[in-house]
Amino acid sequence: MKSLDKGVIRSMTGYGRASIRGEGFSCTVEVKSVNHRYLEVNTRLPDEFLRLDIEIKRIVKGFVKRGVVYLSLNFVYEEGPDLEIDDALFRKLLKLEKEVEKRHGISQPLNIHYILSYPGVVKQIQPRIPHAKKRQAILHACNAALQALVKSREKEGQSLKKDIQERLKRIERNLELIETLEKIKEKQLLKAIEEEVKVLKPEEPPTPPSTSEEIVRLKSHLKAGHNLLEKGGVIGRELDFLAQEMHREVNTLSSKALSPRTPRYAVKIKAEIEKIREQALNIE
Repeated sequence: MKSLDKGVIRSMTGYGRASIRGEGFSCTVEVKSVNHRYLEVNTRLPDEFLRLDIEIKRIVKGFVKRGVVYLSLNFVYEEGPDLEIDDALFRKLLKLEKEVEKRHGISQPLNIHYILSYPGVVKQIQPRIPHAKKRQAILHACNAALQALVKSREKEGQSLKKDIQERLKRIERNLELIETLEKIKEKQLLKAIEEEVKVLKPEEPPTPPSTSEEIVRLKSHLKAGHNLLEKGGVIGRELDFLAQEMHREVNTLSSKALSPRTPRYAVKIKAEIEKIREQALNIE
């Protein structure tokens, strides 16, 4: 089994398919995945191979860490199944028919077609191919299909990474504007307070309001976001939590804003954060 690259970001949606041809048979495995908070694996296997369900799910868990995975197996014998009559059941049905005729006085020609159509009388016998060979082919097809699935998830994951990186940069640009506006307003308020202190001479001079703490924390969250994207791997939940924290800080910043122009840029930042959260929900 191919090991996963821990430094790569993957989407939770993807598709993979693989076919294997053996001696007297062919098998095709299709696998797709969609968003989910945890890992859930659903398989659809022919009755003959239900015993492989646990083993196949264990293989899937080696490739996928989050999301709902749907895996289906199509197994076809090239020669098709042979037909065989269950002699014991056939004789029982003949005996039962004769007893009914004797007991109830019903006499009619023997209906062979009716007896043969009775469930279980005619059985399908699959070609005698060793189970080990079929199992090996099926598991090989599962691995190949899952590798294709991971590749598609990684491709979409890279697109998500670029999108989120660009949104973080937009937030940084708007935050720089807010910081400039707030510093200008803070200096104005500080000067006004100093003038007031000179006139009133209070025992305890008032502390000038400031939004610097929220700005510092937002910068820290933005740096953490960039680091998460570079680290890669299973970061969807961390990224979603980080976006929630940024949203909380922006709300506080907006409510404490000194400049009347700050809320306008705060709204733009919140819009970008919401988009990041939407994208994070699709990241493994």
